Amino acid sequence: MDGNYTMPVMVNGYSCDNCSQVALASKNINPAHPNWTPGETAATAGSSALNTPAVLLSGALAAVSGAASPAVSVPLLGAMINLAA
Repeated sequence: MDGNYTMPVMVNGYSCDNCSQVALASKNINPAHPNWTPGETAATAGSSALNTPAVLLSGALAAVSGAASPAVSVPLLGAMINLAA
């Protein structure tokens, strides 16, 4: 037997596969990331994947990448309908 549970158990909101993970979870330590402090998430752990853009723009759009998008004038629906007719 490998020591893992047949079905994961939940302890303090953490999914645990074996008794060592249950021991960590009972201390509010994430068994998936035991080196993190309690309550730490990927966002607060300084994950480099979260600091990279999801989309990289090229060509004409590369100049506006990261900058505030320019305001676009969109006509309102009432401006397109003649209510007097």
